[in-house]
Amino acid sequence: MSWITLTERNVAKYQAGGMVEAYKSAALSDETLEPLAEVIAGTVNLVRGYIKTGGYSVDRNASKIPSELETAALAIIVATIKPRIMQELSSTESANLSDARQLLRDIAAKKFDVSTPDEPEAASETTQSSGGCALVRPARGTPQRSDYDGL
Repeated sequence: MSWITLTERNVAKYQAGGMVEAYKSAALSDETLEPLAEVIAGTVNLVRGYIKTGGYSVDRNASKIPSELETAALAIIVATIKPRIMQELSSTESANLSDARQLLRDIAAKKFDVSTPDEPEAASETTQSSGGCALVRPARGTPQRSDYDGL
């Protein structure tokens, strides 16, 4: 399977296009120019984070996710945008959201394999190569007053 970029069109096909238009026309603050694009980007980052947590490679293009996760990502997007237009999730949408979250947890736990990306990110970009904690040896001997100077 290949990796895809989610767009408004994907959301409109998944859920009636009228919902996308209603969301886009909802009253926005001055800071939020493209709210749907931000929701899509946030969801893509969430999915890619779970993939990385599972130890799988992600595509070099930060806007791509595996095509087999499209439905799960769209369920998360719908659950995010519906409350903004004062609509509650249907029981089917709630179940889809629950399934999507479980699928992401399964990916992180390596219970569900994702497809190989078209252009994998370099390992150094995917994994943490520095940082973390360092072991510090305790001071030898009996602590002296000068050891606590400044505390």
